[in-house]
Amino acid sequence: MNIKHLILLFNFTCFFVNVAYSQQAKIDVARKKITQYPKQNENWVDAINELAFYYHTVNADSTMLFANKALAIATKLNYKKGIADAYKHIAIAHYVRSEGDTAIKINQLALKLYEDLGEKKGQGAILNNIAIIYHSIGKYEESIQIHQQALQIRLAIGDSFGIGGSYNNIANCYTDKGDYVMSLKNLFNGLMIREQMQDTAAMANSYANIGGVYYLIKRYDDAYINAIKAHDLQLIIGDKEGLIQSLIAIGGVLVDKGQYAKGFRNFTQSLKHAKECGNVNGEIISYINLAEVYSHYLNYDSAMYLYHAALNLAVKSGDLPNEAISNVGLGKSFVLKGSYAKSIPFLEKGFKLAKEIGNRQFEFEATKGLALAYEKIGILPRSLFFYKKSLALKDSIFSEENARKMHEIGFNYMLEKKQNEIILLEKDRSIQQAKSDWNRLLTLALIIIIAVLILFMYYINFYRLEEVKAKELILKQKSEIEIQAAHLEELNLLKNKTFSILSHDLKNPISSLTNVVELMDEEVLSEADFNKLRSSFRSQLKSLNILLDNTLNWAKSQMNGEVKTIKVQVNILQLVIQNFDLFKQFADQKNITLIHDIPQNHNSFIDQNHLDIAIRNIIYNAIKFTHPGGQVMVKSEDANTCINLKIVDTGIGMSSAQISSLFISDTVQGNFGTSGENGAGIGLILSNDFITKNGGKLSVSSEINSGTQFMITLPKGV
Repeated sequence: MNIKHLILLFNFTCFFVNVAYSQQAKIDVARKKITQYPKQNENWVDAINELAFYYHTVNADSTMLFANKALAIATKLNYKKGIADAYKHIAIAHYVRSEGDTAIKINQLALKLYEDLGEKKGQGAILNNIAIIYHSIGKYEESIQIHQQALQIRLAIGDSFGIGGSYNNIANCYTDKGDYVMSLKNLFNGLMIREQMQDTAAMANSYANIGGVYYLIKRYDDAYINAIKAHDLQLIIGDKEGLIQSLIAIGGVLVDKGQYAKGFRNFTQSLKHAKECGNVNGEIISYINLAEVYSHYLNYDSAMYLYHAALNLAVKSGDLPNEAISNVGLGKSFVLKGSYAKSIPFLEKGFKLAKEIGNRQFEFEATKGLALAYEKIGILPRSLFFYKKSLALKDSIFSEENARKMHEIGFNYMLEKKQNEIILLEKDRSIQQAKSDWNRLLTLALIIIIAVLILFMYYINFYRLEEVKAKELILKQKSEIEIQAAHLEELNLLKNKTFSILSHDLKNPISSLTNVVELMDEEVLSEADFNKLRSSFRSQLKSLNILLDNTLNWAKSQMNGEVKTIKVQVNILQLVIQNFDLFKQFADQKNITLIHDIPQNHNSFIDQNHLDIAIRNIIYNAIKFTHPGGQVMVKSEDANTCINLKIVDTGIGMSSAQISSLFISDTVQGNFGTSGENGAGIGLILSNDFITKNGGKLSVSSEINSGTQFMITLPKGV
């Protein structure tokens, strides 16, 4: 018998959607709290109710006892919230005792009280509990509908703990229905909330459930990875309840890979934890998985013993799905032993239960076994009846499987996109590392250009996917979707503008460099000729480097929105000298004199990197637009509350129209310098933005053919 669907998600046995761990410690704290209040006090009622809740994973009778005490005092005080809480915990105790109908009736009493009080959190908890009961008896559609009501309430009040639990419980329903794509979507929703809360136990529970669903859709490596994540977290916090689930998930993957002995050890360990915690659902599933391993080894007697143990517990707890599984498992074991007459009652019962809960897979398993059993004992009409049933169910399951695979395409595509993004990110890191290798200047320049293009594509795709994911997982409201669309449009405009800049201003220099390389490859250009061009190449590469830095800084500032500043004490003279050293060779090539007149004690309290970028761009522009033989001078003046840093050149100057458009991003357009130097036209925009964000001001005065003066007004240092 193939029990590959037995990685079941059983965390719903714990109410209020949390994993029970370290319960004794919580019980001890609650007991001490009770002693702090008089018995006729509402606070005492709340403390008793809290104690009753903590006991539900340890002893249902204790939960019932303390909840009834709380109910009696709350009724006497006419404390309605205390009454509602007590009803909620009494219902939990009835559920743990497998008294589902009674639990639903008492939950409805609690729900009415919470509604009268306008207590939304309580309403969400009760709806969640009712939905769990419906799930446990195989009424998945009703359970999903009620869970959705609970989720909407919790979203409205921002109950993060409850939201994560609702997503998880909805996913469990979809899993048992066989809709694994919807299950994964809800599980990832829940995991996101739980990660934001840093709720380790709940995160482990989500990982275990995700691993279980991956197992069901035969993505065994992903199943194993997530189950191990859950297992490691549960070991850290000592969560034995959670370990039951992760051990079963790990064991299932190992069995599927043919490692039956290792799988058997995991199932044995899960059974041990389940017995220690009193987790009946965990015991049942562990028994069934152990029985499956024994069946593999043809030890049908041991398998039947374990199926019987699972069946007894399932009947006692009212667990119809596992009762169906156990009956079918027993029936098929008898068939495999050749005891066909003995198999029929179990297979008939399993078929009836599977049909009742709507599990087609087990209907098929049961009908297939019944067809063979009736044939072997000579009741051919009955055999034919079940043979036809099995064929019809097989066709139905095949159709459902195809439909499910079609639904999985979207999920698989999203997963592959994420993996591709990781590959691109690692490639970009290797490119950035290679940037420091000055021995391969030409190759590096070409790689950086490719890296920039990939980086922008990555950022655009990443932000688009993040926005779409956020819309699907969290927002889902009209106003938020409109914000999403506006942001995506802004990113698209940024992409178009960035690509326009790169294609316009990088094409000619790169084409020139590429042509030189090709000439060298064809031995048209000798090494001596290349050495003559080396200084020109160095100048072009420096220009390209500044262009790329400006483009990256500008694009990042546009995408990140608010520019972060890290202000420190900066010596202006030292920063100017560093930039003079940077551009000395460039200035010497044009026979341009670089002069500074800056007192040693002129300091500014500013982001050093931002000021460096601004000074670098303005000095570079001054050299770029100054004719050979000219002069660029940098001087500073103390203006009491600030420092005025002036960069003056004897260059070609600008018209008033050119000045008015210098700092407007919509009019970005590169210009060629006096010696053909290229640029993207964004250096001054970036400089102005950085200076402004640091509390300074950038101004310019110029006349055609009379030079230009840029003045940076800087906050004064200490």
